[in-house]
Amino acid sequence: MIPLQIPFKIRPEIIDPKRNSVIYTFSENDIVEHARDYILYRIPHSPCTYWTNFHFPSDADIDLIVITSEGTSERITSQSQPNKWHDTFWPLPSIHATDQTGYYFKIRHDPGDTHIPITLLGFIDLFPSRASYQLLGLDTACQYIIIKEDPTSYDKHKRERGAIRKATLEQKGEGQIIRPILQYF
Repeated sequence: MIPLQIPFKIRPEIIDPKRNSVIYTFSENDIVEHARDYILYRIPHSPCTYWTNFHFPSDADIDLIVITSEGTSERITSQSQPNKWHDTFWPLPSIHATDQTGYYFKIRHDPGDTHIPITLLGFIDLFPSRASYQLLGLDTACQYIIIKEDPTSYDKHKRERGAIRKATLEQKGEGQIIRPILQYF
């Protein structure tokens, strides 16, 4: 059963969040990098989707990381408990970047493991469609700016190209605010 608490907390007027859910299970074809001690999956684009949770069935150490347009890589969250839904720290706006920018799962594993099937859960239209989003930290300071070149309504055939930038003080105040998931409860 998928967790539905997050969409109800963000948008209490939602009647049936399952109708707006997106579930994606990573396969071996989704691996973007496979090293001796880790596997890297890039989180896919899904129009107007905000990724909220992930689940994995076996023992592993999994980091959810962000790679910014500037090329910096930072860990968003780490999990190692299998068979449990974990949140993504923020409802992550889905984007399609033409460079390395994006959200990734980095699975640290024993040599010889080839694939860990992570299931990713998101919901369509949790927030209004905007040109930019501010991901705030627990201290309410802006951590990242998500920029979409063309914020549109749901269209399966349109890629919402964009970028993720590390926030600076000059960028504060621009875009839709997205708080950490735990602050919606």
